[in-house]
Amino acid sequence: MVTFARRIGDEDKRSRRKLREKLRQARTETKLTQKVVAYMLGCSQSYLSKVERTGRVDFVRMQRLAAIYARPIEWFQTLPDPFEVVEGERLYFTWPMADWEKLEKMRHWLVPRGWGRRLACAYGYVGKYLASHEYKRLMNGESFNEIFNKDFLEKKAADLSPNEK
Repeated sequence: MVTFARRIGDEDKRSRRKLREKLRQARTETKLTQKVVAYMLGCSQSYLSKVERTGRVDFVRMQRLAAIYARPIEWFQTLPDPFEVVEGERLYFTWPMADWEKLEKMRHWLVPRGWGRRLACAYGYVGKYLASHEYKRLMNGESFNEIFNKDFLEKKAADLSPNEK
């Protein structure tokens, strides 16, 4: 079962890879060396090399790099917009903001520590869990222990085919 934090982390890694490629591309297209760009940026050449190698750069320096390379800051954008509007409601990663606020107040992310494997065995994959009636009850504020107990998980695991287990 992949957690939300892990999914975001994986997306961040892909985004940094794209940013590294775009930074190198912009520098080579402007025919500038790292040494010259670093001087213009007010940092060392080794720092600029590290930025191009890791894809980690603070926003102010990113703005300066965009100006040096004569590119709009949007050109360096590597992440898709996670927000969408459905029926007048603003969603972040397909969830309404009210649901994110509920999660923050609950102080845990839907699956208490140690339950990930049991839920994965019971449902087979994350999509089934997120579409389940139990998940909806959990989002409505019911206690995890009220919804999921030992008998429930044993019954749910028994319903799966041998390939899903």
